[in-house]
Amino acid sequence: WKFVSNGITNTSIWGLISKDSMIIAGSNYGNIFNSVENSHSWNTVTNGVKNTPMYLFYNFEDMILAGTGKGILISNNNGNSWRSSNSGMGEGLIKGITSSENNIFVGYYDRGVFLSTDKGNNWTNVNNNITDTYFTCMESIGSNIFIGTENGDLFHSSNNGTSWKNNYKGLNNFQVLSLTSIDSSLFAGTSGGGIFVSTNNGLNWKVINSGLTNLVIRTLINKNKVIIAGTDKGIFISKNMGSTWIAI
Repeated sequence: WKFVSNGITNTSIWGLISKDSMIIAGSNYGNIFNSVENSHSWNTVTNGVKNTPMYLFYNFEDMILAGTGKGILISNNNGNSWRSSNSGMGEGLIKGITSSENNIFVGYYDRGVFLSTDKGNNWTNVNNNITDTYFTCMESIGSNIFIGTENGDLFHSSNNGTSWKNNYKGLNNFQVLSLTSIDSSLFAGTSGGGIFVSTNNGLNWKVINSGLTNLVIRTLINKNKVIIAGTDKGIFISKNMGSTWIAI
């Protein structure tokens, strides 16, 4: 690894994403930075940025969405400027973003799931049957939407949020911290239980921790079918659908 933080004035980075040739980073103090790939230097973005934690970023078509402590920010120019877009849900803590076809879903902490069908301009609550709104992460597989919670629940909708089922059984009541997917396989990173995989939309789960030396899984990313797991004590990768893990 090489330290590449020239220009970053707050190194507590919570969100990171790339769009075209740009890399965008967000801090827990409300900063957004962007950098041209391989330039190893960063610019501070201020246009439209609010003084609130930047928890996560999500690419959707030509946009980048930022989940913040005060709702959703949207950029249409690779992170050079931002605008608030919270009509229908108000400002609050966003802990998950995912999409299915033309639909964008966000997990609004302690409020519920909201859906936009017009590229984030307006939002509608789609919270039917969700009993735990302390959200941590979201993921989608085709038309199937998943959202994890601090209390170990994992809710699943196959009808654009009209109704939800709790598919927590098999996760052993561990807090779900992260989700990713490869094809029809859903991977869940937990707080203390390691990584679980389901091949039937969360109905059944299997533990896949071979090679992991830390079982608090903060982040899961699928990059070209290589799974990257960020833990409390390092980064691990798996090239065989999670069967084995190697520290890097």
